[in-house]
Amino acid sequence: MADKKRVAGTVDRVEGDIAVVVIKDPEEEDCTREIYVDQKKLKKTSLKPGDQVTVILPMMQEAPTIETAPKKRAPKKSPAKK
Repeated sequence: MADKKRVAGTVDRVEGDIAVVVIKDPEEEDCTREIYVDQKKLKKTSLKPGDQVTVILPMMQEAPTIETAPKKRAPKKSPAKK
């Protein structure tokens, strides 16, 4: 299951029912990300550019690497003699 992280952001623009929120990337501190949020899923639905918001991001954990052993082959059977 993915952990969740709260990240502060600012509404950059509103396009129809979608609010574009700019946040600092939690994985790379020098970068920003744009998050597209459906306003129907928000508590406060009257957003405008410049509003401060908090976004809950699912933080994906790196999947464990699974190495499999090579398959063992069955010995070859010799063809039946006639």
